Amino acid sequence: MSSATSNFESDERFRNKHVIITGAGGNFGREGVIYFTLRGAKVSALDNNQQTLKETIDEVTKILTSAGKLSGTNINDIVLTYECDVTKPSIVEEVISKVRIYYIHVFEYSQSWYKDDF
Repeated sequence: MSSATSNFESDERFRNKHVIITGAGGNFGREGVIYFTLRGAKVSALDNNQQTLKETIDEVTKILTSAGKLSGTNINDIVLTYECDVTKPSIVEEVISKVRIYYIHVFEYSQSWYKDDF
C-alpha cells in the first residue's frame, strides 16, 4: 500500500476542493492524484505525456473502485486530464483558463515549479 492510500478514510480536508497536479503522469504526481482523490478532492492532472496521464487515470480508477469511492461516479467527474508542458507559460495559462471553466475555487498542489520564464 502506498503512502497515498493509507489513512484516507477519516481525512476529509480536501472534500469539495480542487487540486491541480503537474507531472501527474510520473510516479510522484500519480501518488498526488491518488492521495487527493481518495480524500474527496477533484483533480486537474497535468502532464506533457498523454500516455502516462492515461496510465495515471487507469491506476486511480482501480484504486478508487477498490476503495468504494467510484460507486455510481465516472472517473471523469473526479479527475480531468490536460496535456501541458509547464515550461511553456502560454500553454500553462491556456490550461488554467480551461480549468477555471470547471472550478471556482482552486487549491494548487504542484510537484515542480520551473524558474525559467516565470
